[in-house]
Amino acid sequence: MTEVKNEIYRYDDRTYINAPEAKDDVELRNQIKDAGAKWDGGRSCWYYVSGAAKDEEYLKSFQEIDPQTLDKVVTRYLEISKDQLTQDVKDALKSCKAVWDGDNQAWKVKETNNVLPDALSNFKRKNYDELVKRVYLDVPVNVRKDKEKTAGLKWDRSHQAYYTTVGQKDQVASEYKGFPVFTPPTQVKTLYFELPKARTDEIFRNQIKNAGAKWTPTYQAWVITISKEHPLPSILEAYEPVKAENLKKHEVHKFVIPEAEPKQQNSKFIRDELRAAGVKFNNFEKCYEIWIPEGENLPPCLENRQEIQRKSATNAKEKQDKTQGQSHSFH
Repeated sequence: MTEVKNEIYRYDDRTYINAPEAKDDVELRNQIKDAGAKWDGGRSCWYYVSGAAKDEEYLKSFQEIDPQTLDKVVTRYLEISKDQLTQDVKDALKSCKAVWDGDNQAWKVKETNNVLPDALSNFKRKNYDELVKRVYLDVPVNVRKDKEKTAGLKWDRSHQAYYTTVGQKDQVASEYKGFPVFTPPTQVKTLYFELPKARTDEIFRNQIKNAGAKWTPTYQAWVITISKEHPLPSILEAYEPVKAENLKKHEVHKFVIPEAEPKQQNSKFIRDELRAAGVKFNNFEKCYEIWIPEGENLPPCLENRQEIQRKSATNAKEKQDKTQGQSHSFH
């Protein structure tokens, strides 16, 4: 193991290595990090500094790359007004993976070797001094609902605070509109996890619940919020989070199925068929329900059944029980 030196190194001291497998292999990525390598986002490549890496011999086992052969990728901000934001422009931004930067109130996109993507090449780049920055204000809780006092301010859900925007070079006063300027708590990040193990392992399910994870049926995933003060629980470190844009939105369908009642003939066969299709019984609303991705068809066992409204499920079950009770009284 090489002794780590606490020094600042020049760009020329970097040794770039070829480790594309680390993109999908979490264990390999952690090994490279632990050995002292760092990720260069501008060149999308791992590198280390000789004499500063913890395990230089391990990093030397990877193929070295000439940095001159790597594309230089930087983030550029674009000047796009609301009037220019047509559907064609929105589609172009999406195809180029451009992202709206709320802090700087501008669209940002990755530029390779000082060349913008073709679909966005007609738009002007914004200089740093043309960008804006957020100034957070300490607005008392009892004043937040006063629309007159908070007029012109915007709410930041991640920081749970009001803010206004000023130019990057503008001097920031100690207060604005009578509210003190302050530094909000660390930004909260929301992570989603698909954890199939939690469906069958009750102990594991309770452990992730106790760690702060919550089940969100709309996306059929576990969600947890983390920050600098509240990092990711160790029990979830071995799992790769799912990008929010890759999650499918689900919708719930509810049914009252009289023939699935335990006393009905062939009810066990019907319940087994429903269970195999992913249908569950909602004890609170006394009905059967299933969550499926929006736009997808119901399973065959539910196709010809009449769906009920979510809030009317209990009433429908009560009405059904009452009707059955009346009919039984005649026998």
